[in-house]
Amino acid sequence: MLCLIHRYQNLLAKNKISKNITTAVVNHLINAVQAVEQEGDLKLAERMCRKAILLDPSSNVAITNLGLMLFKQDRYEEALHLLEKKMPENGFHYLTSNKNMGTILYFIEKYEEALEKFDNVLKVDATYLGAYLSKSMTLFHLQRHSEAQTAFEQYIET
Repeated sequence: MLCLIHRYQNLLAKNKISKNITTAVVNHLINAVQAVEQEGDLKLAERMCRKAILLDPSSNVAITNLGLMLFKQDRYEEALHLLEKKMPENGFHYLTSNKNMGTILYFIEKYEEALEKFDNVLKVDATYLGAYLSKSMTLFHLQRHSEAQTAFEQYIET
């Protein structure tokens, strides 16, 4: 698979492949990443994500998947840095990036910063269930139990 990607990169560099084909190849590669991940080879999945980003540096799907592979390898700071550097300004991937960054910050016990990320998501989409649940757990760790309960109730009501 990686050999084919290298060949594809050469064609892309020579402008012999369109943006639509590039998107299709990146999407196919990300589907393969998910299969490799399920088999437990996170290092190969990471390399495949990096190849997808080389093919299309603006691919939010590839960037998000790379962040996930780093996270699953307990490389939290690296995943956080990647998502901060590549975070889109709006849309679905903005929400996903903020939620993922909040989760990473939670894992490295930066709870106040995690709360900011979850609140960013909820300001844009008050129906984002995962953000309420993550916010509730974070508030609980901060011993802010009444706020945690409120966030959890919002999760249940949404």
